[in-house]
Amino acid sequence: MRFLFFLIFIFSFSLCWAQKDCECIVWEYFQKRDLPYLEMGVKDYQLENFRTQYNWPIAPVDKPSPLGHICHSYQNYGGQPYFHHGIDIRRAAHSDIFASTGGKVVNIENYVPGNDLYWEIAILDENGFLWQYHHVDRKTIPQEIFQAHKTGVFIASGTLLGRVVYWPAKAYGMNFHHIHVNVLDGNGNYINPLRFLVAPFDLTPPVIKEIFFLRNEGNTTISSQTLSGDIDIVVQAEDLMDKEPYQLTIYKLEYEVRSAQGKIHLPRTALWQFDSLPKGNDIHEHVHTIYKSSFRDGGKQRRTSGNYHQREFYFVLTNREAQQINPQGAWKTKSTNAKGKSIFPNGDYTITVYATDFNGNSSSKSVSVKVQN
Repeated sequence: MRFLFFLIFIFSFSLCWAQKDCECIVWEYFQKRDLPYLEMGVKDYQLENFRTQYNWPIAPVDKPSPLGHICHSYQNYGGQPYFHHGIDIRRAAHSDIFASTGGKVVNIENYVPGNDLYWEIAILDENGFLWQYHHVDRKTIPQEIFQAHKTGVFIASGTLLGRVVYWPAKAYGMNFHHIHVNVLDGNGNYINPLRFLVAPFDLTPPVIKEIFFLRNEGNTTISSQTLSGDIDIVVQAEDLMDKEPYQLTIYKLEYEVRSAQGKIHLPRTALWQFDSLPKGNDIHEHVHTIYKSSFRDGGKQRRTSGNYHQREFYFVLTNREAQQINPQGAWKTKSTNAKGKSIFPNGDYTITVYATDFNGNSSSKSVSVKVQN
């Protein structure tokens, strides 16, 4: 009888995964995976030395594919929010998937057992980076790939890995058929796959929608004309790639503080540049350091969201201090220099926010504020 209930439980969740927003369950399981093949990966390297131009895994491989998510996309399907940690390449179901790099096939796995949406092929490339291809249709994986996994024979770049599985969930009225690609090092750190692929075609700069001010760790906006003490600067922003409907998050956000006379009091300070995740190998850590979960703005409750039905992003720009991510970070308007002189004397200032995407397209937005300590 217990076994029967277990089968019913597995079947029910399989239906849930196939039809609803149950990514939360999937990723909770995914986080518990043991990945012994990580031991084969590179551990000591300088990421800035790797800005390659590998082909994309979907034809035409020498041209970028449409993206539905990027590695720092905010994801919340009802469980614990997380960074997407890879890229979702949007192509029709049953499209061929090719290996972007040559290498050794180190894993073929149904990483959510019993659910055919979640098959992985992992390849260790010649530089020691691990490429995970997710959502491969198991029935289409060539026998040669299974044999390569078994024997350890290297495969060439461009080798057929299988086809994109049919994805039942919809976003923006369309089935979200896609292949999810992660790139990891030997420490399990997630690297932005765009660093390794032919650059996406994108001439559209990010959009900075609004700038808000809150008390540090506060949940209600305050007037920009009476700022004092420790202040959080929260920005609503998004990025669109040319001709694509999906709102993406921002590769790099910065802010700067100038006096009304133009003197720089705080130079451009970046929250984070997403060549990797803030915690490296943890897709949950610092999600709500980067993104403001929710806050009250007048009569409106604003929330960061990222699911099949809604995407809205609010970033806490001030959560970085001394070159490190800091959940309690703030614009400290009472700061003094080594001589004890106020860095931000009472008066008028201009806050300028800069948003830059992976291709270098950028935009900015400024707002006038008043410090009254």
